[in-house]
Amino acid sequence: GIGTEFTDISDPDAMLRDVVSEVREAHPQRLIRDDGIAIAHALRGDRGRLQQLLSNFLGNAIAHGSADEPVVVQAHIRQGVLNISVQNGGTPLCAEDLAKVFQPYWRPLTSKPGGGLGLGLYICQQIVQAHGGTLEVQSSLEGGTLFTAKLPIVHTRD
Repeated sequence: GIGTEFTDISDPDAMLRDVVSEVREAHPQRLIRDDGIAIAHALRGDRGRLQQLLSNFLGNAIAHGSADEPVVVQAHIRQGVLNISVQNGGTPLCAEDLAKVFQPYWRPLTSKPGGGLGLGLYICQQIVQAHGGTLEVQSSLEGGTLFTAKLPIVHTRD
């Protein structure tokens, strides 16, 4: 597993929006929508790892998504579960690739030369597991590719 250090996170919205801002600065030609980030209260988790999770999701969407469609970030809490998702348009992943995306060192055949090592989504999986959650991926021509982390939340102590 991956090491984590759980602390109180008083500003989860700002924590995630900081990541979006950094990715926007690195990729000014890409439209990244973050108006779906809406976390109303503090929670406990590993701040750095949650930021790494979102950063890896966004990096994947930028690398593999359609450059002329927006990347959409959403984060909210429903029924005690923190949902963090990133969606991008473009060519969907085939069923065979969907089954492999979280394997270490795996990259789709359509990956551009010089890309990453194929560890980003594997690291996401490890972060989500360390938080006791699950990771899902859906991909279709109509809906694009959607990665969602579902993490049971622990409220901060007041």
